Amino acid sequence: MILKKLLIASSLLLLTGCAGVLPGTGASDPQAQGAAPAQEEQTRFYYDFDAPSAFTPEDLAKIEAEIARIEKEDIKIERFELPRADAMKFMEGKGEPYKVELI
Repeated sequence: MILKKLLIASSLLLLTGCAGVLPGTGASDPQAQGAAPAQEEQTRFYYDFDAPSAFTPEDLAKIEAEIARIEKEDIKIERFELPRADAMKFMEGKGEPYKVELI
């Protein structure tokens, strides 16, 4: 359970870092197939990114710096559940088409 929470937090950190540096970049979760990114038996996560261009070494350095900045903020992650229709509206409102597709 601790590993699952760590994987979820890490994946959120990666996605938030990418979004902060490369606005408009989305990420799909190819291993999920309708499930959360970190399953109980998983020991890693990965994403396919939908970006206007390939990430450069400079982009990766900026993403890494953004992740370090976010880590220092010690943001609390709150888990909550919504009915399916509400969850879809919530993710649509956040501009998350890949998550809407998974719901």
